[in-house]
Amino acid sequence: MSLSNILQKIPDRAISHDTCPLTIYVASSISTNVRNALGSGTQYANGVAVADIERSSLILCGKAFADSAMLKDALTALAAPILSARGGLPVPGWLLSSGGSIVLLFAPVEVIKSCSEIQDVLVSTDSGVVICSKQSSVLFPTKSRPPQLFTKPATVVVVSSDSTDALPLVSKLSPGQAAYHFLAGYEDGKFIPAYNRAPSPFDQLALANSLFLHLKKDKTPTYLINAKSSGKQIDGTIYIQRALHLLFCLTFWNGGHFRHYELQART
Repeated sequence: MSLSNILQKIPDRAISHDTCPLTIYVASSISTNVRNALGSGTQYANGVAVADIERSSLILCGKAFADSAMLKDALTALAAPILSARGGLPVPGWLLSSGGSIVLLFAPVEVIKSCSEIQDVLVSTDSGVVICSKQSSVLFPTKSRPPQLFTKPATVVVVSSDSTDALPLVSKLSPGQAAYHFLAGYEDGKFIPAYNRAPSPFDQLALANSLFLHLKKDKTPTYLINAKSSGKQIDGTIYIQRALHLLFCLTFWNGGHFRHYELQART
């Protein structure tokens, strides 16, 4: 995937008037000094992407310009402080859209990749969401779904993986509990803070606190789903039935107020 397919196309005139322009430097190879500074790890064999947040610059070395995942991680790190300064909350999650309802989903990447049914209802298969006071959007729209603004998520779902069955299949969370599970990023004995393995300019605790404040202020209903049952990963059919029933049936608009119904989860 080329760089031009990742960067959103905007008119040249808009670039010159933007208060936060992005400068991209591309180097065809990595010098010996730079390679020695980075270390001898094989992770740098194909290239390096460096995000200079202070100067709003992206430096691509070697074959980094051809690595879409590396590019997106670097662009996300660059965009996050700018979005935050303008009142947005950039989080490593996904948006689901169905029937006019928008749901914010936090989950291990492995869970998303293993469930094609969930991918079919995602606004974008790439992680990265921006939440504003009244709207939300994704950082990397797919070609089949052009860039657009959505309403603020009406529901938040946090997905965890616990083989011990200590976590219930489905449970309702308070804003504080939601922030905790988001911060923990628990996945079968492993913790991935904020479900994000990529470099981030934000302290994960501060990000979780910002999410807590958003959920508390808007009284957003939040739920936890355990992606495992009796020690086994639930298959895509069961997962999508559980997730979609929770996402689009638990909360609905009635007489101008959200009404919530308890769900007894079944596998």
